[in-house]
Amino acid sequence: MKNLSAKILIGFIFIAVSFNTNQAFGKINVQTEPVTVFSFNEEKSFGVTQKAYDKIKIGMSLREICRIIGSNGEEMTRSRGGGSTFTSHKWEGKDYAIITAVFKDSILTNKYEANLK
Repeated sequence: MKNLSAKILIGFIFIAVSFNTNQAFGKINVQTEPVTVFSFNEEKSFGVTQKAYDKIKIGMSLREICRIIGSNGEEMTRSRGGGSTFTSHKWEGKDYAIITAVFKDSILTNKYEANLK
């Protein structure tokens, strides 16, 4: 089921990428905002659980955390300043379980949890 969901997500992202044709110069401008897509190994993911949260350490990359949890989560905020990009991501699980992570240039700086089991 998770593999099907990942394939659907990847297909949806490809459809969502927009192209802007510049008629005057015959150029195609492609959206340059990075899209985070990972494939997951179900055996190594823990979901939104206390066990996953305990494995997540400050200094880890967004990619590492997505692999631990087993999903890309949802980007909640994005800002730029001082030459860096700051983002926050949220993963939701059963019974209102939440893991929230704050990143500077895709490296974890803070993490928060609620209702984990």
